[in-house]
Amino acid sequence: MKAIKEAATYCSSAARRIHERHGFIPLRELSAALNVEVVFRPLLVEGMVAAPKFDRLDSSESSWKVLLNSERFPDGERQYKEESKGVQMEPRVRFTLAHEIAHTMSFRTFENGVELKESSAVEKSGKEQISALEKESNYLAPLLLVPDKALAGELARIQGELSPEAVKRIASSFGVSIDVIISRLARLRQYDPQSLRNQPILRNLALLTAEKSNESQRVILPFPLFYNYDDNLVPLFIERLIKGERVTLDSLEEQDLELTLVSDDRDVNVFEINFSDGLFGFQGKLRFQLAKLTESSKRRSIIVVSKVQ
Repeated sequence: MKAIKEAATYCSSAARRIHERHGFIPLRELSAALNVEVVFRPLLVEGMVAAPKFDRLDSSESSWKVLLNSERFPDGERQYKEESKGVQMEPRVRFTLAHEIAHTMSFRTFENGVELKESSAVEKSGKEQISALEKESNYLAPLLLVPDKALAGELARIQGELSPEAVKRIASSFGVSIDVIISRLARLRQYDPQSLRNQPILRNLALLTAEKSNESQRVILPFPLFYNYDDNLVPLFIERLIKGERVTLDSLEEQDLELTLVSDDRDVNVFEINFSDGLFGFQGKLRFQLAKLTESSKRRSIIVVSKVQ
């Protein structure tokens, strides 16, 4: 845990410096700051890393490379060179690059002074090491794209409570997906130098996504998941998600909870659930706000679950 926090500090510091200079995280600036060369070329995967040639007689190739699939991102090389806050690359390529850069950190302890022991443990099998590498990269990538200080500024600009549309605006400002923003907020449980979890805007709520199944049920997805309730009293359905159980919005109705439709306009559905003492671990009412994840998304939704005071 100590090593991953050190890596989080390293990534966040690099991202913060770039954002303070540019008001955004251009991918070319991120890769340059972390001494990674980016190459677009045909691949069988979206992205991968390539180690440098460590030749004492030839230091011309001393940086790690991230290879990105030029067929998946056909105009990627030009966009990479020209990217700015006003002209962003698509969120998918931005996360892919950050994810691959994070992969390189496990092998560059001599550069950054951080040793990620989980993925480098010799006693782990190959499959276990790959799983550990993926876990570490998924943890660090959002920190490279969404600096803590800039995130605090975006949250401070929100008027009223957090809504699906506010989350979408934050994601757009950083050039990332809703999933990445929720994942970034989830990192606050382990790394929160700005004490954002104590801010009223992030208290007593959860951020999740849902997807329509083939049976047209709205299945609440276990990842990404951000939750922050006072006294660590977590709604039962979130505990079920953490345990890996399947949870649908319909299943909440099946528990004989009182669901009240508050608003049902074109963009956002809002309904509230009254629950009895002990069922969720705390008394009160939960408000669910549902909205399409993107304008073109027909199956996935973002959900903001807040406790009504």
